[in-house]
Amino acid sequence: MRTAILGLVLAVAACGSPVSTPTPSPTEASTPASATRQTFPSPPISDSPVPSANGWVTFTNRSGQFTVSVPAAWRATSCEDQASYLVAVVDPPVGCGRDEYYDAWLFAMSLAGDQRQAVPPAGGNYTGLAPVTGSKDVVTAGGVHGIRYTATVVKDGMIGTPKGTTQIYYLFFNGARTYFFLYSRLPGQTDVSTEFDVAIQQRLKLGA
Repeated sequence: MRTAILGLVLAVAACGSPVSTPTPSPTEASTPASATRQTFPSPPISDSPVPSANGWVTFTNRSGQFTVSVPAAWRATSCEDQASYLVAVVDPPVGCGRDEYYDAWLFAMSLAGDQRQAVPPAGGNYTGLAPVTGSKDVVTAGGVHGIRYTATVVKDGMIGTPKGTTQIYYLFFNGARTYFFLYSRLPGQTDVSTEFDVAIQQRLKLGA
């Protein structure tokens, strides 16, 4: 799947002490179409999932300051970087820092400060969102308020995905960081929107 996706949101080891990142010279990390380019240290660190109940796994992303549980079958990867993110692709597994978000159907990112005007739907940085078809206020299990958007790709090539692709996009700001979580379902793919909503609304903690 070739979604034009962000480079989230979610990053650190799920267990044990924090991992220190080496400090090689920065490299320019490609961001998806319609996004700005950012300069990040390379390579990002991949977090380890911790098994939780009912076949789900939990990622703790310390640099991104969030914890989230998702189905283990998604084979998601949590990456620690200046822009911390969570990603799942059609043909897993993937490693961090390999432009893996270009093939992602699940992408989440955590950004320092209030970036709500830079990311969709107000801005076009870090990920691609189709025309919005609806929105509603939501609250995470930790009490952070945000907005859940739905969107539909109405013509081929609009954001790098085929016509008929549907998206669910969550956007949060907790006073210190901006978080977004994007699920894109291509035509004919299995619908996991219920599990995605459970992950974001019930099994997500935002903040250090």
